[in-house]
Amino acid sequence: MPLAGERTASLISRAAARYGLPAAGVLRLWTCRNSPARNDGGGVRADAEIVLNEAGRAVLAERMSPRPRPPTRQPRTRR
Repeated sequence: MPLAGERTASLISRAAARYGLPAAGVLRLWTCRNSPARNDGGGVRADAEIVLNEAGRAVLAERMSPRPRPPTRQPRTRR
């Protein structure tokens, strides 16, 4: 979950680190799939860092949620 006042890049970087992924690669994929906000002239807005809306934050938080692991099988002992 995002920390209070946390910026998107920080949240994505924390998520990447949690899974042992390079933050730059995750950020690049995120921006390719979800284009950053742009100025009328076509350049990325200076405040593009904070443009995830509530739905976007929910998707990111869902992706960061830990998945339950299946129960591990205990090795069988010989008798």
